[in-house]
Amino acid sequence: MSEILLRKCLFVQPSADGEGLRGCDILVRDTRIAEVGPGLAGRPSRAEARVIDCSRHVVVPGFVNTHH
Repeated sequence: MSEILLRKCLFVQPSADGEGLRGCDILVRDTRIAEVGPGLAGRPSRAEARVIDCSRHVVVPGFVNTHH
């Protein structure tokens, strides 16, 4: 099982109202979002996860950019 931790992103849900969650962590396990919330990196079980700094990025689940 592989894990990727997206750290401190702006998380925008397409179906939600508002501006999104700033400084949010997202844990991706294999190919699915497993957890969303602040401070996920501080948990001991995350030591093996690949960590990506997303502090300057927006994450929109399900959005695919076909322009690249």
